[in-house]
Amino acid sequence: MPQALIFDMDGVIVDSEPLHLLATQRALQLIGRDLSEEEYYRRYVALTDRELFEALLGKGDPQVEPLMVEKQRLYQELAASGVRPYPATVAFIKRAQEVLPLAIATGATREEAEEALQRLGIRDAFRIVVSAEDYERGKPDPAPYLLAAHRLGVLPSRCVVIEDSKEGVRAAKAAGMVCLALTHTHAKAELAHADLVLETLDGLDPKALFIRFDPGDF
Repeated sequence: MPQALIFDMDGVIVDSEPLHLLATQRALQLIGRDLSEEEYYRRYVALTDRELFEALLGKGDPQVEPLMVEKQRLYQELAASGVRPYPATVAFIKRAQEVLPLAIATGATREEAEEALQRLGIRDAFRIVVSAEDYERGKPDPAPYLLAAHRLGVLPSRCVVIEDSKEGVRAAKAAGMVCLALTHTHAKAELAHADLVLETLDGLDPKALFIRFDPGDF
């Protein structure tokens, strides 16, 4: 049986990706750069802010740090009026916390993650929150998920991940974990490497899911 459940946050728990995109676009406009919605979701959606700006400008570019600060400021400004949650995921988390230990492994900053979880009233459901400050290489590198498993004290092979991006699925599988993907961000065909793809967690019984997802079967 699985011994832990690890969630991505943006695009799984909260519908925050449109706000991240807009904040990134506005920050880039300050230096005369553009980023289309299509390119963002195709290439950059799973990256940390640092990785995204370094991918666009190059590592060591002096504009990266100021852009990160400005993007985070813009995001907090946009999110101040509230980020729309995925109600089915939030309800599932409240049920699942009674069954297994839960963790977050996100590319968001710690401030963004803590604020979102507190606002939704589910911060206490998670024993561990791994954020962008905690690792050097983000998804599709397995580092975020391996770190979450390590901090939980659970073998990676006994963890189930819930993701929404193809890069996140790759990270979970590279970590040796079972992965359930939600079609909140990408189409089902783009998430083919996940062990199971669903549109929503609506009405899903965590106990039934954990039986279905016995990592020993994969």
